[in-house]
Amino acid sequence: MSTDKTSGDGRRVVVALGGNAILQPGQVGTFEEQLFNVDGAMRRIAALVEDGWHVVLTHGNGPQVGNLLIQNAVAAKTVAPMPMDVCGAMSQGQIGYMAAQTLANHLRKRRLDVPVVTLVTQVAVDPKDKAFARPSKPVGPFYSEAEARKMMLEDGLTMREDAGRGWRRVVPSPEPREIVELEVEPQHAPEFDQGLSGPREFFQSGTFIAGTIDAPGQIEQGCDCGRTVEIVVHGGVELIGCLLDH
Repeated sequence: MSTDKTSGDGRRVVVALGGNAILQPGQVGTFEEQLFNVDGAMRRIAALVEDGWHVVLTHGNGPQVGNLLIQNAVAAKTVAPMPMDVCGAMSQGQIGYMAAQTLANHLRKRRLDVPVVTLVTQVAVDPKDKAFARPSKPVGPFYSEAEARKMMLEDGLTMREDAGRGWRRVVPSPEPREIVELEVEPQHAPEFDQGLSGPREFFQSGTFIAGTIDAPGQIEQGCDCGRTVEIVVHGGVELIGCLLDH
């Protein structure tokens, strides 16, 4: 877990919880294991809130998305597989649910009346980012060379050999530009209409938000609208800290 203090009125902190802290090396990845890990982290977050910090939480989800992609591959003949950006959103909901539940419990134990809100996010990226020409981030399960070449030919995926362990899909990892949901107007999100103009001000108000940012990027901004792309975006801590500081 790492923290990055932001400036401005009050003491605000952005806390990053890595995906490998939620599903730790050597663990199978059961719900119980991940809930236990998240609960321990949220106990420490509650202590920060008790000390007067206004907290925004961002998290990684690499292992969780990887497991969902493996489930896709194993069950593809039985259940329609979901694209990677949808798996990213699914994992945001999963982790946000665990974080919100356990954090609220720890806050109640401390008799702290602080609401907990989770936000599933989309990250806008530049369609001209050079990363799109050089996919480099491995995701999902390992395949044989024959399977990989078939996927490249039939599905148009980019596959690469991974350190002698097999072949994996690789996707672009462009720089994040903005978090789409921070600009939502309150008339489109009544839950934020508490005398605040939107999620950005809600973050800055001192109310704890469990925000999910450091996930596979969800959107590519075009001229007038966006379209989803299967990418992995890093740098959520720096981006959210910068945005909340303006």
